Amino acid sequence: MSADTGIVGVGNAMRGDDAAGLVLIERLAGRAPDARLYRSDGEVSGLIDCFGRHDSVVIVDAARGDLPAGSVIRIDALRERLDTEGLRSSTHAFGLGEAVELARALGALPGRLEVFAIVGRCFDLGADLTPPVAAAVDEVGERIADEFIRRP
Repeated sequence: MSADTGIVGVGNAMRGDDAAGLVLIERLAGRAPDARLYRSDGEVSGLIDCFGRHDSVVIVDAARGDLPAGSVIRIDALRERLDTEGLRSSTHAFGLGEAVELARALGALPGRLEVFAIVGRCFDLGADLTPPVAAAVDEVGERIADEFIRRP
């Protein structure tokens, strides 16, 4: 992994599938202790600050959507706009989509910004990850480790 790559897990650990990004960061931390890993509750200024620290940023977040739970959507956020409704699974008024679009308007995006959105099913307070989302966390973790962490 380049020192210029930050990996951000976004979520709320107390809201079921919304914890997907945070769980992924925990699992990567155990496998790659020198990786630049961040946990975020989705707060806009913290995300934009992370964008400014790295040339490349990877974000993992849960999403609501019409696809089956555990589906993974990969978005090149420099080329595509994020669905501000679908990427709002947290309790914040603003979501990841708004943070990225604000950073875009401010000229504060990194040179590369990849988003992995994992479609969730249950965002209830106190719930655990559903099995399809837990499996998707493992899949996305492998993809990120292969592409962004493992050295050739």
